[in-house]
Amino acid sequence: MTLALPVRQPSLWEGGCRDCLAYDACGGSESAPCTCVHTGSRQYDCRRCSVVCTERSVTDGDGRVTDSFRRQLQEGLGLNALRIRQPAFALPPLLLTRTDCLPPDQRLTLGCVGVHLRAVLSAVRVTPEPKSPAVTIRSRLRTNENARLVGILNGHDDLLESLWQLDRRLVLRRLRAAHIDVLTGPTYSVYGDSPASHNVTMLLRHHRFCAEACAAGFVVIPNIYWRSRADRMEWATWLGRNPTVHTIARDFSRTKQASPFWMEFDGLLEILEAIPRSMRVLLMGVGVQKMADTCWALERIGASASFVSPQALVAPPVVSGGLDRPAAILERIEEYHLMANTHRALLARPWDQGTGHHERSGRSPRELPLADPYLLATRTGGTR
Repeated sequence: MTLALPVRQPSLWEGGCRDCLAYDACGGSESAPCTCVHTGSRQYDCRRCSVVCTERSVTDGDGRVTDSFRRQLQEGLGLNALRIRQPAFALPPLLLTRTDCLPPDQRLTLGCVGVHLRAVLSAVRVTPEPKSPAVTIRSRLRTNENARLVGILNGHDDLLESLWQLDRRLVLRRLRAAHIDVLTGPTYSVYGDSPASHNVTMLLRHHRFCAEACAAGFVVIPNIYWRSRADRMEWATWLGRNPTVHTIARDFSRTKQASPFWMEFDGLLEILEAIPRSMRVLLMGVGVQKMADTCWALERIGASASFVSPQALVAPPVVSGGLDRPAAILERIEEYHLMANTHRALLARPWDQGTGHHERSGRSPRELPLADPYLLATRTGGTR
């Protein structure tokens, strides 16, 4: 059965996209001309607006421009200019975050722990700087001195904006001092209802941060997210040009419902199938109910998964059967580890159920048609 694909209709203004400063990174969009999204008293009040439109302009008291669309673009980095070299390293099937939710007297003996964005910001903002930053953050995270710390840079927009506005050289220096040596790319939000000028700027921010972290000596795990199928194919090409990259990340926090999740996940599979090497994917925002299915789908194409999850620690465990709370927490962690390590070998692909089966062509990215079956999903919700 062949699925009907939505037909993308160009906007009246899209013909002028080639004159836009962001055209090389954007390629044109139906949201053109990407001007101010507000009307009335809020129109052109750029100082109070977080949306990066093509008319953005903020001036100081002397009339000097301190922020603009041009400046936002210049601060970012194009994907084709990003180069990442990853050394060989391993990640566990389950990477726990929010370990700071544990009782102060409980310690985990895990080989690898995720550091959530709020904890990352706390580590770099604290004043005065602690004499032993590594000891301080490990105490807060309830982990041992030998655990590898992975900075997970996904979170709410206000936290991500704070990360961008800080002195990033200071941020990276303090993270090194805290012995956080692995970082995921920050998931600056890409929303279906935002103008392309904003979404492109957010992607360029991700690439710039990754480049700076890599130059500072961090192991960088790029976050693979997109606006369109053309972006996905650009990622596939980029991965081909960066052959040492064996681990990527993807945040599904904004597509948790089954239908949009599997459509976005299929887009990730499309990228991975175009890469002639095995890849590991660090997955965020995937609930325990989907872990088995996603493991199986990735293994089917020669990839593997690591899940980032706070749920084993954030949700209070049920204390029963004579267990005390610390023992119940450890039991719950073990349950999540089991879910992250299992899959159903005979499972049909969930996005095929009820819609008819459709096979992949196996062609290279440049041979695939540019019709985008994910356009409707991105119009109805955010994607990262």
